[in-house]
Amino acid sequence: MAKAKEIWSNEPFPEEMTVKTDKGYPIKIKKSNFRGGEGIIYITERGDKYGNLLAVKIFNNEKKAKEKEEKISAIIDRCLELKNKNPNLFEKIKNHIAIPRVKIYSEDGEFIGFAMTYIDSSNSTTLYKFINDEKYKFYSTNIAYQAKNKVAYNFVKTIRLAHKAGFIIGDLHTDNVLITKRTEIILLDVDNYGFIHKGNIYNPNAIREDVLPPEYIEKNTKYSISQESDIYLTAVHVYSIFMMGFTPFNFVRTEDLGDENDIKLSGKNVFNTGSPPPYLPPLEILGKKTLQVLPKCLDADPYKRPKLKNLQEALRENFKNMKVCSNGHVVLPVKNKCFICDSTKFSEVMESIHRKENKKFPIKILKNLFSKAIKFTIVSS
Repeated sequence: MAKAKEIWSNEPFPEEMTVKTDKGYPIKIKKSNFRGGEGIIYITERGDKYGNLLAVKIFNNEKKAKEKEEKISAIIDRCLELKNKNPNLFEKIKNHIAIPRVKIYSEDGEFIGFAMTYIDSSNSTTLYKFINDEKYKFYSTNIAYQAKNKVAYNFVKTIRLAHKAGFIIGDLHTDNVLITKRTEIILLDVDNYGFIHKGNIYNPNAIREDVLPPEYIEKNTKYSISQESDIYLTAVHVYSIFMMGFTPFNFVRTEDLGDENDIKLSGKNVFNTGSPPPYLPPLEILGKKTLQVLPKCLDADPYKRPKLKNLQEALRENFKNMKVCSNGHVVLPVKNKCFICDSTKFSEVMESIHRKENKKFPIKILKNLFSKAIKFTIVSS
């Protein structure tokens, strides 16, 4: 069993070691190939009592561990309270948010990290990789648009789950969002979330500059950080999913509008100033209702932003309005045309599937995706 100083004094960290839980149970862990900014991820050699493997985050150094210990304890305690008060909500959160489950200690009783649900990276990808995957980014497959809408829908739904648990995500960047093969969303890096527990305020940690909401900008002291900040970040990523990785602040300018932070503070974006770069799809592919809701989510005043429920319902509406063009693209028609190939001939999605039901690809995949899409349920907030 490893002692804290032995772990932190060796670089690189050992490939495998034995640590213990807060109840003193020894567990053997092996290093994974993933390393975050604050620590290294290990995987348990054996599963828990249900047979599930756990991921164990070992902090990089003693200072970081001491900084995080109280917050990790509070998250675990908060989730246990939620489990007792609302077990159904807790089950949903547990399946979609990698919450800390138990504190991890060294042989000599030093807090060194925590265990959380293990996510098999071979069966998932990050939102960053999905957005930049060429077959989706450039709508190179027939179902690319539908897949994007499904990912965006599930993404918004999962952010809402985090909010129901009382979390402010803050550092909502695309490397911390996993997409499973079933396009379910799993949120990572929960130890950096913000929340209030037993009167104590735990602020969200660092956030990337490229997705900074106006209220995070240093010279803007009018508003505090809140769940409304996550609404802004969510809207930025939803736009990027459909718009080939661009943000709503990448637009053709007719005048010098200043740097990006000044643009955000002014409330200017692609929906009310200029236009998207000419090589991007038309804004109408976001859907009629999404075009009404998403720009409001980018309001510089966080208290004017709509609830994420509205954005989720708008994306759900897109599933009902999708058509299949004569070249097989599943899209929302824009001005009665397919925005990918300019076809003007469309059929209903299920009608197209029925007509080509004997073809194995891509119709079989299309049918599978669509059947799951129309079974989604809205979680009320």
